[in-house]
Amino acid sequence: MRKEFGTVDKDVWRRLLIREEWDELPASDHTRHLSTCSDCMQSLLQFFEVQHFLQYEKHPCFHVAYYSADIPDRGLDLQCGMYSIITSAKKGEGIVIGFCPWCGTQLPVGLTSGSSGLGSSVLT
Repeated sequence: MRKEFGTVDKDVWRRLLIREEWDELPASDHTRHLSTCSDCMQSLLQFFEVQHFLQYEKHPCFHVAYYSADIPDRGLDLQCGMYSIITSAKKGEGIVIGFCPWCGTQLPVGLTSGSSGLGSSVLT
């Protein structure tokens, strides 16, 4: 996403996407797909919101990166390398999930040790 959409005028694109003005978008395989896939359109709108602070490439997919980020729509928590659906306002309370609820990408479900990546913690 960053490669193709990181430098576009997000306000212009947002307006074109919301109004479904597909003929105004630059022609490419990605933009043609956007006209038929509401999930991808939603993800692109979300990308425009977080592109400057969210390192989504460090997550299994964009969806879990976005929904576990520090944003108002947050519905997932990332702790010890595992993603969970938040079930309580208290941090750390949730149900660990093994697949992305949006795209089905497999997610890590075992505790990670060491400092090898995002959300990992050293276990003692």
